Amino acid sequence: MLGHANGKCPPSTPTRTFPYDRSAVATSQWKSRHAVDVRYQRRRRPACLRQCARRIVRRQRRVPALGDRRAAWRRAAAVTLRLAVLLIAVVALRRELAGLDRGQIADAFRHYDAWQIALAVLGTAASFATLGLVELLALRYAERGASNIPRRTAFATSFVAHAFGQSIGFGLLTGAAVRLRAYSKYDVGAEACARISIFASATPLLGLCSLGAVALLATSRSPALVWSRAATISIGAAMAALVLAYLAWCSLGSNTRVGVGRWRLTPPSPPIAAAQLSLAVVDWLVTGTVLYALVPHGTFASLAGFLATYVVAHAAGIASHIPAGAGVFEAAFLAPIAPGLATPGRARLVASLLAYRVLYYALPLCAAAALATMSELRRRPSGAP
Repeated sequence: MLGHANGKCPPSTPTRTFPYDRSAVATSQWKSRHAVDVRYQRRRRPACLRQCARRIVRRQRRVPALGDRRAAWRRAAAVTLRLAVLLIAVVALRRELAGLDRGQIADAFRHYDAWQIALAVLGTAASFATLGLVELLALRYAERGASNIPRRTAFATSFVAHAFGQSIGFGLLTGAAVRLRAYSKYDVGAEACARISIFASATPLLGLCSLGAVALLATSRSPALVWSRAATISIGAAMAALVLAYLAWCSLGSNTRVGVGRWRLTPPSPPIAAAQLSLAVVDWLVTGTVLYALVPHGTFASLAGFLATYVVAHAAGIASHIPAGAGVFEAAFLAPIAPGLATPGRARLVASLLAYRVLYYALPLCAAAALATMSELRRRPSGAP
């Protein structure tokens, strides 16, 4: 019994006023009820905190931060720009394909000889083999245990990464995800995989600028977009300046790192940079061979003219940020050539572009998907469903 029978406290017993009912109780009774009240408040405190957190989240959702709104506007602007570029490319293609029907294009496929298809397939294989050598260079550049990866694994990973990246888009992110999955069992971390992907993704751009500078400066008049000689020389000189700036950065050593925080990019050593530049140019040459073997004979007056058109069309496709430059590459390639060709010649030129897409994009993508599937099945434990 905490109180007396009559419900009153004797005069000698010390009393306190309870904060809620204001009744006079004994000190022992007050302590007991106060302890119960404290436990009650402690049980209510997490619920109160959760309610406050929900209110804060609701307010943040109602009034988004200025940085979030700017990021949303940038994403919307990027998507709108890509759709606009794709729409312009579709309109240009429709204009160039006016007067052609499916029968003429299908008949153009029958004019290909076996040696043309074989040369195109050989060029595709040589291109991906060159990218495999670039992967070995990237492993040497990344260091941190990456150089211990077997060559067979490096070539297979490079093939899957490039086949997915050039067809799906977002080559840097796609390649990094593929490499992180493949190289994780060799204790290669995310930072090293990022360095490898950046090196491998920058190599085609380096080769594009190198070969484009040579091709544009070697032609008196660019076949793409019918530029003047001054414009052709200016664009070629700008591409050459980018390549020279990259080589100069590599020659300055590891003290010229760029980046933020621990994600800093160290320039490759001069020997690695020189090998990277050589392989990049070879890759674009053998890739151009795939399409050059398929275009009708006599379409281009010289190999330099074809390379200038090919490089400028690919540059337009890369700048559009559309996966594989679909539509943009074809429009930029056909625009300066198709108007001067007769209907059969245009049909064969369109057929060559379709065959190029199949041989260099679709077939490697299917082979890479099959290779990635078999690799995942091997990684799965034997008892897994």
